[in-house]
Amino acid sequence: MRAMNIDRLKGEEKLGKNVYDDHGCILLTAGTKVKDNYVEKLKQKGYIQVYVEDEVSGGIEADDMLREKTRRQSREEIKQQFKNYLDKKDIDIERIMKCVDQIMDEILSSREIVFNINDIRTKDEYTYAHSVNVCVLAVTVGAHMNINMNRLKELAIGAILHDIGKIFVPDDILNKTGKLNDSEFDFMKKHPKLGYDILNQKPQITPISKNIVLMHHEKMNGSGYPLSVDSTQIHQLTRLVTVCDMYDAMTSDRPYRKAMKAYEVIEYLTYLSTSELDREMVDAFRRFVAPYPSGVIVKLNNGCKAIVASQNKDMLTRPIVRVYEDEKGEKLTSAYEIDLKKNLTIFINETLDE
Repeated sequence: MRAMNIDRLKGEEKLGKNVYDDHGCILLTAGTKVKDNYVEKLKQKGYIQVYVEDEVSGGIEADDMLREKTRRQSREEIKQQFKNYLDKKDIDIERIMKCVDQIMDEILSSREIVFNINDIRTKDEYTYAHSVNVCVLAVTVGAHMNINMNRLKELAIGAILHDIGKIFVPDDILNKTGKLNDSEFDFMKKHPKLGYDILNQKPQITPISKNIVLMHHEKMNGSGYPLSVDSTQIHQLTRLVTVCDMYDAMTSDRPYRKAMKAYEVIEYLTYLSTSELDREMVDAFRRFVAPYPSGVIVKLNNGCKAIVASQNKDMLTRPIVRVYEDEKGEKLTSAYEIDLKKNLTIFINETLDE
């Protein structure tokens, strides 16, 4: 299966995974043919992508670190607790910690060690889905850096709550389609401190988790916000969350820009590791986040089109691909696979939005 943008659905595609509404009820079941009227309803509900299974992607698994149910429940819990603070000036930290425990248990017991982009979200769910995704990314990388369990939980709690201060940012700023003006950006830059102030009232939250919330936009060279401190004052775990936060934000569709491709973002983060980001954290991130996620359509240097079938976990830049179209643009009667780790003369030139 593969993820496909809603705008590229032509009708009659077969769904590869169930599609759920905001309350966890199934809208469309896996195997359903996506008719035109279904596409319009999905667009109205804010869906950006769905999973489809076709002749190109048959048998390819878009593995997730989390069960779909866990991801959805975690997103709903974050949404509810953020709303609770606005309504009641309180959040239930114990419920957040239960979410974090479930996420950690599933990641640590997963056979997968590679993070693929595979979170299908709606436009309205961005803040909550982003919070969960940053947590998943941080725990995935942190676990394989051999961070001890206590620190890993502090990392996870800080990551899942890192944007809680955005509950005070007006929607017309969060969802603005154009560039923020100076006053709007100044307001946006307050959200880390606002989030820290919320959690500072909670003794269950450790100083390290609070530091992540306060300083996840600080940069190694002192160019970040809200405190403009440099590397000497930024905790190691906060530095990791900064990388995860930037990656998920940049690979997501936003009102003011389209999502960047995973490999482009990883290249950009690598560039920033010479000045703004921690090089060690970026290097660790690159070892466990796939630049060419399974299910992505790619163009090879020989002109052929292929789909990424699976990952070489010790060489993520060279996955196994399934070639389905020749260099002349002709569909092959029989697709074949190439292991790019073994065939070094073939490489990926670009990913395609198909």
